[in-house]
Amino acid sequence: MAVVILMVFGLFEKGKIDLITPKVQYAHGEEISGTINIKLNKPIMARGIFVTIFAETTSTRMGSRGIEKYTTRTFEFSIPIDKEKEYGIMPLTYEFKLGVPALQQAKTPDGVMGAAVQAISFLAAGVGNTKWFLEAKLDIPKGFDVSKKIQINVV
Repeated sequence: MAVVILMVFGLFEKGKIDLITPKVQYAHGEEISGTINIKLNKPIMARGIFVTIFAETTSTRMGSRGIEKYTTRTFEFSIPIDKEKEYGIMPLTYEFKLGVPALQQAKTPDGVMGAAVQAISFLAAGVGNTKWFLEAKLDIPKGFDVSKKIQINVV
């Protein structure tokens, strides 16, 4: 509990990372470009800097205890921006480009059989809500990473 309180007040804060994109709404298959700005409080050894795009789907289903809600990471893709090294206190800026995955539509049979397949798929998956995120992270071994996550809209 004490460590959490100290972290909230920034006593263990290693630095700050900002993730900047020119917009927040993207289409499937579109490229996202952006900037990562890092300012560390002291030099630190890190595994590298990474940018990740991921989707999380929150679903509800009827379970043995009533309505159950859970979140599943349904997509994740990460790219390295910089390598393993000691990162200093000078402000760092990195540019990145990352693609939003293309939308793939599954072909279902026509007619009554197709309607049945769609209904079964819907019931099996439950009712879901998918949110997309971008995350920039300075990966610090055996410690808390310096990271920033932003939500984006993918339509």
